[in-house]
Amino acid sequence: MPTTHTHDEPDGINVLDADDVGFVPERMAKPDYYDGIAPSVAANVVREFGECPRCEHDIDPDVTDAVHVDRDVEWTDQGGRHTSPHTCENCDATLRILAEEKLFGTIGYPRLPDSMSDDVYFVRFDDGRQYNVVNTHQLFITDLEELRGEI
Repeated sequence: MPTTHTHDEPDGINVLDADDVGFVPERMAKPDYYDGIAPSVAANVVREFGECPRCEHDIDPDVTDAVHVDRDVEWTDQGGRHTSPHTCENCDATLRILAEEKLFGTIGYPRLPDSMSDDVYFVRFDDGRQYNVVNTHQLFITDLEELRGEI
């Protein structure tokens, strides 16, 4: 069911309805993790907004392969971390994914900016009183084979 809201939103921002995304905004707004971005939140945002840099296919990282490092979340085989990189199911590229803590947040309607970069999305929920903020400038997906010069 579409979200209803009773106020105007600025024209200079990207606003999505809860029905436009593949996660439940209310649950994302209240993760059970309070030290940076939660791995479950990062995985949901990557599924919705990330794509393979080699073939541009959607990616679906396994949250259990993620590691929380310095308030960020990553999937990689670099640096001796106990995690696994993501493998693209379309082209088999080995991907390092870094979701920085500022990738995701929640704000209320009064804090909506008048304009914002095209890479920032506001996901409306709670009848338009709350918004998940997704800043895709803070999401880095790298082809490890290309990085290492293997392709």
